[in-house]
Amino acid sequence: MARLTDFGHGRVDAPRLDPREIIIRDNWNYREMDNAAVKAHIAFLKDSIREIGVQEPISVELIDGVIYLVDGECRLRALKELWDEGKEVFVLAIQAKGDEADILAKSMIANGSLPPTVIEFGNAAKRLVAFGWTLEKIAALTPPHLGLQGAKAKRFVKTALELQAAPDEVKEAVAHGVEGVEVSPALAVQAVRKSREKASEIVTEAVKGAKAKGQKVAKREKKPGKAAKQREAATERDGKLYDAGDTMANLILSAEENWDAVVKAAKAWKKLRG
Repeated sequence: MARLTDFGHGRVDAPRLDPREIIIRDNWNYREMDNAAVKAHIAFLKDSIREIGVQEPISVELIDGVIYLVDGECRLRALKELWDEGKEVFVLAIQAKGDEADILAKSMIANGSLPPTVIEFGNAAKRLVAFGWTLEKIAALTPPHLGLQGAKAKRFVKTALELQAAPDEVKEAVAHGVEGVEVSPALAVQAVRKSREKASEIVTEAVKGAKAKGQKVAKREKKPGKAAKQREAATERDGKLYDAGDTMANLILSAEENWDAVVKAAKAWKKLRG
């Protein structure tokens, strides 16, 4: 009888490990582990693992006899908490392949994991830039659910990197909101661009404005787009046309014989009319 392994194209060695023996390195993960969404995700994983076990292996590396976590910290934390509660669940672990940058990049788009926030993505992108990655290469790692490509994906990366360099209080506002109002990353970046020293104040004022309008999200001030600028220019041109026409009409209807003024007004009218 045929076995599934007969159809395989290689095998993956994935031993079952005690999660308590796996070391989580400080600052290895780009995620904000204190984020409410991350905590909720870990709680969800605990409930899921308690019922059906671990469905996906974690990635580790063995260095001088010590097992270090590479990818899967939320799952590992959930497992460690379960062991603390007396639930003994082992986890399949695979040996990570590639250098640190490749491993980091893979974790940013891993299916089945919690998509990174803009701040978390910026944290990872900052590390990749230090490894020599270009913005275009990092742009290919934007969270799939955002559906960003090309220039939009590159702009997302730039925003994430700028936000990563923002003052801590500004990043805190984006991560957790202010007085129940969410702060958009675009607003935070705009505030820092205006004044790094006053960025927090700018964000606070924007939040107050959003609350006054009953809005749940404080967003950046949008500059007039191309269409708006064209409308403004057309309105200004129309105003000048009306003024020129009125001037010429008044000169013609006036009792003054000032032909030079009439000619000047007529030339101005024709110039405005193009």
